[in-house]
Amino acid sequence: MIIRDYTPADREAVIALHEELQSYERDIRPTRAAGRQISVQQVDEYEATMADVEDARLLIAEREGVPVGFTFFLAEAEMLEDPQAQIYVQDFMVTASARRSGIGRALMVEIRRFMAERGIGLIDLQVLTGNNAALAFYRAEGFDVAYMGLQATTRQPD
Repeated sequence: MIIRDYTPADREAVIALHEELQSYERDIRPTRAAGRQISVQQVDEYEATMADVEDARLLIAEREGVPVGFTFFLAEAEMLEDPQAQIYVQDFMVTASARRSGIGRALMVEIRRFMAERGIGLIDLQVLTGNNAALAFYRAEGFDVAYMGLQATTRQPD
């Protein structure tokens, strides 16, 4: 297994991985957007952010030369948590066939190495309610619930 930085040659593989992520999340939350176009737009956003933000990274996890996971994260100021930088993990994904093989943990090690190099002590990410496998993974990695987001439809309560 290799964890490495994204290159433009990885674009189609990351689009496919992102499509798998969206499909997985759509099974949990049916309102989640799906389709190739959403994933293309997301990879466009990763590339644009990396061009503009020095501390933005897209890491690829490879097994036997095949991309099987990725994470996109960036350092950002967090004024509500003591004036310090934090890492915001926007996306973190390991393909179904590679889960429980240490790839997620290896990606997390690289995020933490990046943090240590910059003196950053806080990681922030979001997990869909119902994504119990992700919650279990993150808890095993030392994460705990820090806040809760709520959503509602435009329907008025009874």
